Amino acid sequence: MDYLLFNPELLYCQGGASSYFNVTFKPTAAIWEDLGRLVDRETGVMEVPLRVAVPDQVLPVHLTLRATLTTRDLVFDPPSLSFGTAALGETVLNALKVTNSSKLTQKFGFVNLPQVRFDSE
Repeated sequence: MDYLLFNPELLYCQGGASSYFNVTFKPTAAIWEDLGRLVDRETGVMEVPLRVAVPDQVLPVHLTLRATLTTRDLVFDPPSLSFGTAALGETVLNALKVTNSSKLTQKFGFVNLPQVRFDSE
């Protein structure tokens, strides 16, 4: 369960100074089950309490990791296109609906398409 990584794992910070950790959060689909009650399935909001132990300090430091989880699924309707029989020189049109199931804006495009030349007459 390597959803959260800290780099460096141990950090020395001088009195009156600041230091930084790099925190990497990389959720996968398994996080829903692994974190169970810490993730609200309706909203996708995850709240994970963290405890940071400080050597030679009696009380640990507590903080909460909060994130909103979402899929990155795009749904195409219909899932396949059929243009039926088309006469040479005829134009056939199909509509393709794309639904973004995510809570985030997604950029997508059609790549690796075959090179086809359409002559207009």
